[in-house]
Amino acid sequence: MLTDLERKVLSFVDEDEVVRWTQELVRIPSVYRPEKGEAEEPAARWVEKRLKEIGLETHFEIVVPGRPNVIGILHGAEGGSGKTLMFEGHTDVVTEGDASQWTYPPFSAQIVDGKMYGRGANDMKGGLVAAICAIKALAQSGVKLGGDILLGAVCDEEGHMLGIKHFVEQGWADRVDAAIICEPEENHLCISQKGVMWVRVVATGKMAHGAMPLTGVNSAYPMAALLVRMRELEAEQIRTHGKHEFLGQPSITPTILRSPVHGEPQNNVMPEQTEVILDIRLIPGQSPEEIADRIRAAADEI
Repeated sequence: MLTDLERKVLSFVDEDEVVRWTQELVRIPSVYRPEKGEAEEPAARWVEKRLKEIGLETHFEIVVPGRPNVIGILHGAEGGSGKTLMFEGHTDVVTEGDASQWTYPPFSAQIVDGKMYGRGANDMKGGLVAAICAIKALAQSGVKLGGDILLGAVCDEEGHMLGIKHFVEQGWADRVDAAIICEPEENHLCISQKGVMWVRVVATGKMAHGAMPLTGVNSAYPMAALLVRMRELEAEQIRTHGKHEFLGQPSITPTILRSPVHGEPQNNVMPEQTEVILDIRLIPGQSPEEIADRIRAAADEI
């Protein structure tokens, strides 16, 4: 049963506006493309505009050129001593890939049979707009909370998390007591999250012609040996830590394998260097320091 206060706030939610604003934001192509450096700012400006319209104290912070964070604050009752709740979302989206393979254009935000189609509609512009509209409803209702509501729309979630790191470095996180992260997650309520490590390993040998391999050292072989060791380390970590109730098993996944590291590959040239990127996902109980030490030890032994 909803309370009268809850009904009052919900009465200010305009569902058509939620859909319309989501379409507007999806139609801004804020694809994570750090080499271009400006793709995310138009989406951030859209968020800034909406927060100011609502009447929030609004901060627009450049993390790196063309890639800003937007922070909005709905202040609670004057003199209130309540806690601060944060709604968190990101403005960047992953690549649309080959647009010709889409049933509907990736940035059209078309609605067909009650579903919106567009890159970022689910991850996570829909969630970000929902948070903005929830704060707007609360502001319009006149209900004053004992503490503040803070919205953080950060950049670079799909990359190296520069936005949320900047948010923390600027001291914003110090005032936050709890956060609702508006990721879709198949409409499941998630109360825990895997940790992540991205590890780069480079094996160095000596370049040689394929017709005379003994004159060089092939960097592909030690890398192959390391990858076998990483699979063994993953299996050991699964045996040791098991399966987490919500997060499943830990993992060590090679995601990028490059050889040679520099220049173009040739069929008849033995690579001087081979590189791998490991995407490592941790569950509670694992130590990132231990994992890093184990990888270094394996590399040294090989």
